[in-house]
Amino acid sequence: RSAVFHKVAVEGHGDRLLSISKRCRSRRPALCKTALRAMAELADADLPVTWLAHGRELTEACLGAMQVTKVTAKLGEETLDAVCRRLQAEGTTAEVLQVLCNLQCPEAKHPACVAAMLRVMGTCLGRASSANLPRDELLGLESLDLVSDFCEEILKNRRLSPAFSEARLVQ
Repeated sequence: RSAVFHKVAVEGHGDRLLSISKRCRSRRPALCKTALRAMAELADADLPVTWLAHGRELTEACLGAMQVTKVTAKLGEETLDAVCRRLQAEGTTAEVLQVLCNLQCPEAKHPACVAAMLRVMGTCLGRASSANLPRDELLGLESLDLVSDFCEEILKNRRLSPAFSEARLVQ
């Protein structure tokens, strides 16, 4: 982190990013919070790393952190938003939505994590709609179908009822 702050050229940011993301799942809250803060700072920094290549691992790490404590859950959602902002800046909104909808980790089925993912999806869609293009043109019909199917799956699962209001908003 200090190398990024002082703008020192360092090789291998992709490997460091993945190792930091693995610490986000730690059951030790202090380590988890530190790793989440580092990942959020790196998401805002201008690093020569293709975040899209590691998008799935980074989002899964943020979701894993949401199940440690209430503090790490809040910080995990903020970090997930920062990571998705970075993914959206490097790629397209459709790619970010695809990453979020296709997660297969166990955390992706936890009600609090699903609600956080839907809030981040709504934020991504809001940033995309600020370009003043119709939603169909901006995202493509395939991405809209993917998000719609994701929201329908959530609304069918009673276990995910805490996320119903977010699913209705995104849908």
